[in-house]
Amino acid sequence: MVDLTLSGTKNEPVSAWLVDWANGKQRAADDIQRVLGPYLLRAAKIVLKRHDFATGLSAKELVYEGWLRLGVSQRAKFKNRRHFFGTVVRAMNFVLIDHHR
Repeated sequence: MVDLTLSGTKNEPVSAWLVDWANGKQRAADDIQRVLGPYLLRAAKIVLKRHDFATGLSAKELVYEGWLRLGVSQRAKFKNRRHFFGTVVRAMNFVLIDHHR
């Protein structure tokens, strides 16, 4: 799995935003994307490097595909920022595996 520290998000109420987002507040989803977006982009670059096959996807496209794979429109419930981040990274890996098939 991707090993990235989320220490830059310590002062942000990401876990509270995740709860708000699960309760239908779109502003919370926007805040999550703003704060965790750069971390997800870095994670996507790492994930792309770890797979030895060419996908044709950019890191940004992989983040979007992973985000969509989660079914974010359904506002899944996450325990905290690490659970959310790990789940998105795992979804990105599955996107690449499915793309390779």
